[in-house]
Parts: sequence; C-alpha cells; structure tokens
Amino acid sequence: PHYWAGYDWLGSFYARQARYEEAAAQFKLAIDQSPGNSALYSSLGGIYILEGKNDDAVAMLKKAVELQPSPDDYQNLGQTYLHARNFEEAIKAFKQAIVLGDQEYEIFSGLGDAYFWSHTHNDEAAAAYRQSNQVAIQQQRVDARDQGLNIILAYNHAALGEEAQALEYLKRAQKDNPRDRETMFFAARIYARLNHPTEAADWLRQAIENGYSKADIQSCPDLDGLLSQPAIRKAMAN
Repeated sequence: PHYWAGYDWLGSFYARQARYEEAAAQFKLAIDQSPGNSALYSSLGGIYILEGKNDDAVAMLKKAVELQPSPDDYQNLGQTYLHARNFEEAIKAFKQAIVLGDQEYEIFSGLGDAYFWSHTHNDEAAAAYRQSNQVAIQQQRVDARDQGLNIILAYNHAALGEEAQALEYLKRAQKDNPRDRETMFFAARIYARLNHPTEAADWLRQAIENGYSKADIQSCPDLDGLLSQPAIRKAMAN
C-alpha cells in the first residue's frame, strides 16, 4: 500500500477504462509516495487534459518538465496551452519539444496551430504545417494507408487552404474505417478550416453522437465557430 508503482498501475488501468476521476486519485497517491518521479506528474497531467482541466494539466506538466525535461511532456504542455487559448506559451512549449528532439509530424502541426491562432505568425504557421507534411510523407513510404498520417496530411493541407489535397487525404483516411469517431472529429476541423461550416457541423455532430470527447471538442479553437449552432448545442447537451 505504500509503494508508488501499485498506485501508478491502478491509475493507468482506470485511465484505459475512461474512469478519469479514479485514475487521478491513484496518480495523486503515487505522487505522495514518489514526489520526485516526473512520469507520475506527466500521467496526472494527461488525465487532466482528458477531463478538460487545462489549468491543472499545465501545473502537472510544468512540474514534470522541471524534474526531467522531455519532448513528450513539452508537446502535451503545448497542446494544453493551445486548448487554453494561451497561444504564445503554446509556441514556446512546442518549440522546446522540437529542441529536445521531437521531430514527429504531430508536433509541427501543433506548432502551426499555435502560430495560426496567435494571429501574429502567419508565415511561421504555414512553414510549420509544411514541415509536418514533409515528415508525414516520409513516414508514408512505410505505410501509405496509415490513417493517422492521412488525417494529419488532410488537416495540414486544409490549414494551408489547399482544399483538393485536403479532401483527397481525408477520403483516404475514411476509406478503411469510415465510422471512426476521431476521423469524424478531424473531418469537422478540416471542413472548418476550409470555411465549409455546414459540412463541418455535420461531421462534428456525428463525432459527438459516436462518443467523441466533449472536453476535446470544447478545447479545440478550430471548432469555436460551430459550438453555438443549435444542432451542435443539442448534441453536446445529450
């Protein structure tokens, strides 16, 4: 009962079951037993992200990187700042993740979003989205049907205003698993960035009806313009 790993294991188990309050409680108990363990703060921060508790997530992730800087924690910190609409801090966190060696396509796309929504770094946003595409295309040589790669390529092209390419990659992503709720969520974001609000709202409604996280939806700047629509408000209320 006084060894942190047992609490950590149980917290991870609850997290996989989407029992986030119970998971958080276990990670807190683990931290009490091992307050210098950066991974425990990272895990608790991840739970807070899933719950939409951005301030709590930032506090835990900042503690994690103070103890042991890691690209994954800086990426999560950047994403949390992005959700909280603190775009300049998001930029700093994403850039630090890159400095520490994170060269994944997700990090460059996240940096592009932070630049874009800051409304002061448009050129840097486009460069970051293009860098994300370059990394994703290199990885596609291994598996051209990878759903995650096709989704991020679709999203980045939409963010760059390249509609034909965006919709082609979205079609590829939807081919093998058309009922995937995360793909529906990204379809909503893609159509929103392409300024097609009707299609965006339809995909967002489907994502909600298929159980996509409402906290994630409320945290996404791309979707702010859709949340006031009656059909979306109704779906979010159910």
